[in-house]
Amino acid sequence: MRRINFWDLHASKLGFAWSVAEGMSLPAGLTLDPVTGVICGRPAQAGSFSVDLVLSDGHGSTSTVAVDLAIVSKLSIATPTVSVAKAHRGYAARLKSVGGVAPDVWRVVHGTLPPGIRLDSKAGQLVGTARRAGRRRVTVQVSDALGAASTSAIVLSVVR
Repeated sequence: MRRINFWDLHASKLGFAWSVAEGMSLPAGLTLDPVTGVICGRPAQAGSFSVDLVLSDGHGSTSTVAVDLAIVSKLSIATPTVSVAKAHRGYAARLKSVGGVAPDVWRVVHGTLPPGIRLDSKAGQLVGTARRAGRRRVTVQVSDALGAASTSAIVLSVVR
């Protein structure tokens, strides 16, 4: 069954139209659909932006709404390298993400961490006590609240 939005069908017939208030503009890369009022596109830069949107009818009446847009940078992993761990000693190394929308969730998506070391999914921290020397290559992933994800390969070396 197809859903039909009453507003989409009748807005233009009734003379309603959305626009950006005079003297204002949307951030570069975004556009406003005059029928639906939907803002879409790929923003050129991150930041906080305020814009006034105007809804007009065919009789000259208008209503203005102030809209605050928060645009975050693309989610990525900022720490693809980690420090060397020592066998039989406590270890902690924090992975860091940039961009995206909190909270982040971390996980290993390929490979396995050295025995005794685990990844704290909420803190993005490698913690534990490695049981033996060796080298492991793993791919970690961070996902944000909107479902965006970024992956990075890391190598964790454990020495005696």
